[in-house]
Amino acid sequence: MNNFLKGIFLVMVVVLALGCPKNSSFDKQDSNARRNVATKTHQTNTAKPKTLLSANFTANVMAPLHVTNISEFEGWLTTAKNMGVDAVSVDVWWGDVETSDNTFNWSYYDNLFSKIIAHGLKIVPIMSFHQCGGNVGDDYTSKLPSWIWSKGTDMKYKSEQGNYSSEYVALWADTVAQ
Repeated sequence: MNNFLKGIFLVMVVVLALGCPKNSSFDKQDSNARRNVATKTHQTNTAKPKTLLSANFTANVMAPLHVTNISEFEGWLTTAKNMGVDAVSVDVWWGDVETSDNTFNWSYYDNLFSKIIAHGLKIVPIMSFHQCGGNVGDDYTSKLPSWIWSKGTDMKYKSEQGNYSSEYVALWADTVAQ
């Protein structure tokens, strides 16, 4: 099972674990009763319907760090929508969008967002102004735009211990890099 579907599965397991009424016989119910979870109702031993989820409940999932197979992604979107997911969070990597100073290329995200919308899902963009990659499980790398380092001195993030990192821009860089 890929990471996207694992994430959806985890969300649904948490919903079920937190949403089941006390003393329910959910684990003993047949497959038809399990299907009722998708419609947000559940039969207890007394046959009185119980609402598992509040009417205001929403379920969001996270898209992969970078989608390379759009057909496969569309299949995941269909599955997510059928499971009751409302929105997909997407990292918008600064280093992929603004490859040169003040020049933007949104074509990848335009395509990705149009697929999400076409499946009836909302988009939760996460503007990611840090490096992607190098962490456990990362299968994609997007570095900060290289032009940023020419904007001034001390642009790299410096930790309390004095270590510099090119994964982040310094906290005070907003006024330096204008």
